Amino acid sequence: MKWKLEWARELLERVQKEEMPACTSFLTFDEVFYKVNKVKSSGDAIKNIEAFLTMPNMRFIDINDGVIWKALELSGDTDFDIVQDLKRKWRGE
Repeated sequence: MKWKLEWARELLERVQKEEMPACTSFLTFDEVFYKVNKVKSSGDAIKNIEAFLTMPNMRFIDINDGVIWKALELSGDTDFDIVQDLKRKWRGE
């Protein structure tokens, strides 16, 4: 589990340094806040989510029923390989 946290941290640092573009949905906001708030104070969680929301090179995707259904259709990681112009990143890449 620890390697996943380090991998995610390194990936976000690369996005923040504008070494690579990234996108995520606004649902990530809730998940990040919930996880950080669980292990740190609410003040720390707010600071972290503000940094996340203002991260350079990060694009946020609006959520609507079309996005939700597409996410359900693609559910597993390897399923994303069928999406043209989308390259999944994983540890070591």
